[in-house]
Amino acid sequence: MIISTIQKLKSEAYMDAPRALIYVKDKESALALEEKFKAFTRYMDLRIYCAYDEQNIDHQKDDIYYGMDIVIATPSRINKLFSITGIHLGELQLLILEDAEILVKRSFNQDIYRITQSINKCQYLVFAESWDARLEKLQDTFMTNAVKVTIKETSS
Repeated sequence: MIISTIQKLKSEAYMDAPRALIYVKDKESALALEEKFKAFTRYMDLRIYCAYDEQNIDHQKDDIYYGMDIVIATPSRINKLFSITGIHLGELQLLILEDAEILVKRSFNQDIYRITQSINKCQYLVFAESWDARLEKLQDTFMTNAVKVTIKETSS
């Protein structure tokens, strides 16, 4: 996911609005993913930002406004930022759901649907360990021409 995102964004900063928005299940996942992204982008000018509920929302809004390429956040924080127009999605190229099966079980569907309705066109990447009816509904709601890739573990 990290390498694909970097390639899609051509390894460089561009304008002020985020071009990749990544939903994660909790603060710990957000911080861990931010750290991994920063390790891969150490010599690039891509701007990565991590947002979660314990932070001051006004500071987050300002930080994102002044320019971020990749925003990694929890669904509730993305929703709050979106509600106060603290995140502009007009340049979004990638919307990624990590641990999607957990996100839909926690009833973040409406928040995710709301965000996707305001996006003109972008690529969606949904990562899940298992695929159920809730994820199928999510796919049917906003992902046209979806392709599901299944990876099977092999025993060695």
